[in-house]
Amino acid sequence: MKKSLGLNALQIVINFSFFFSIIYLKFYSLNGGLPIILKTLLKGIALGAILSVNMLYSADTLLVDKNIAEINWVGKKVTGEHDGSINIANGWIVIDKNTILNGLVTMDMTTITNEDIESPEWRNKLEAHLKNEDFFHVDSFPTSQLQFLKPQSFLLSDTTLNTLSAELTIRGITHPVQIPCIVTREQDRFRASGELKIDRTLFNVKYGSGKFFDDLGDRMIYDEFTIKFDLRLKNSIGISEE
Repeated sequence: MKKSLGLNALQIVINFSFFFSIIYLKFYSLNGGLPIILKTLLKGIALGAILSVNMLYSADTLLVDKNIAEINWVGKKVTGEHDGSINIANGWIVIDKNTILNGLVTMDMTTITNEDIESPEWRNKLEAHLKNEDFFHVDSFPTSQLQFLKPQSFLLSDTTLNTLSAELTIRGITHPVQIPCIVTREQDRFRASGELKIDRTLFNVKYGSGKFFDDLGDRMIYDEFTIKFDLRLKNSIGISEE
């Protein structure tokens, strides 16, 4: 994968800045200017930043191409099911060879739509209901996030199912999730696709749940819903090195 000249230059500037900061702190502390605890703390922060920058820029920071991203949902109830889509707000993932180092994908919950109801009136009613406090309460929680916090390897294959660990935040509540997905590479892009099953009640979405309400009968909505995703990740900003 191509490396960015812009990012390499930025790495050099940051490294030199922290290097001279350490020299300055050492000189200043010898003259009695800084307490030993503060000096040690600042030195540790500077060294940690250098290591983090080196690790980040030796890898590739890829952006989720939100223009062609597909996030689809399926929710089921006793009498049937509904499906629709959600837009990606933004996303990035840092990849070093076949290892995800970290990343964050943000979904715009205000864009949740229904795609199976033909009547505009009933479709609009369902979309409004999904956006209110009974479900995703988008006025207070306009986004949901999927965050990758630890390094984890994956296999590039159109048949091998990887399982990635992440933390999912909905309505301000965070829980760990396991994401089964296929990861492939198409020229200079990665592609990740799969399905994620989510227990909505873990995120305080309890409307119509048989776990919390009795005598719902055929009005019961199943707790688990499915997110189907198909994402492409592309090189981030910078001047490409040929």
